[in-house]
Amino acid sequence: MTKFMRLLYSFAAFSTLAVTPAFANDLIVNGGFESYFTGWVPPSGAVGVRPGVDGTLEAYLGTVGYVSYLSQTFTDVSGASYLLSFNLYNPDSNGPSYFSAAIDSTLLLSLGDPVTGLPGVPGPFDNEYNYTFTGTGSDTVSFGERRDPSYFQLDNVSVTGVVAGTTPEPSSLVLLGTGALSLAGAVRRKLRKA
Repeated sequence: MTKFMRLLYSFAAFSTLAVTPAFANDLIVNGGFESYFTGWVPPSGAVGVRPGVDGTLEAYLGTVGYVSYLSQTFTDVSGASYLLSFNLYNPDSNGPSYFSAAIDSTLLLSLGDPVTGLPGVPGPFDNEYNYTFTGTGSDTVSFGERRDPSYFQLDNVSVTGVVAGTTPEPSSLVLLGTGALSLAGAVRRKLRKA
C-alpha cells in the first residue's frame, strides 16, 4: 500500500472518529438512586429512596427547618465542557421550602430562600433541569434542600461531556464513514489504473 493510500485511509478513519461525541459515559454514580445512596453523601435531614411516579427509585428529600445537602464528587477533564441534568418533582407549595443545585461553589439553581424557606418553591411541578459547566479535573455536584413539611423527589442525575456544536446522529456518522471509505477506494482504483 502506498504512503498516499495509508494517509487517505487514516484521514477517513480520523474523520469518522472526530465527529463522534466525546465523553459519552455518565460521570455520576447511581444518578437514578436505584442503589439507594451508593456513591452519594446524603443530607443530614430527612431523606429516603422510594418508587417514584415512573416506578423506578427516586431520592425523597425533606429536611425540616434548615437546608441540608446531597452531594457527589466525580473526576472529569479539566477545561472540558459538561452537562449536568436532573429531574426535580415538587408535589405542592405548602410550607417553607428551598432547593438549589451547584457545581463546586457555582450556584446553578436557587429556588426559595435558604434561611427562611420563604416565599417557598412554587408547586406542584415536575421539571427537567440542564446546566453546562467547565470541568476542573475534580468537581462536586451538590443539591441543597429544605422542605417543611413535605419532600422533593430528585431523579436521573447525570453529568456527561458535550462536544462544541451539534452532535451528529449515528446514521450521519455511518454515512460519513462510508463516504470517506468509498472515496478512498475510488482513489485507490484510479491510482492502480495509472
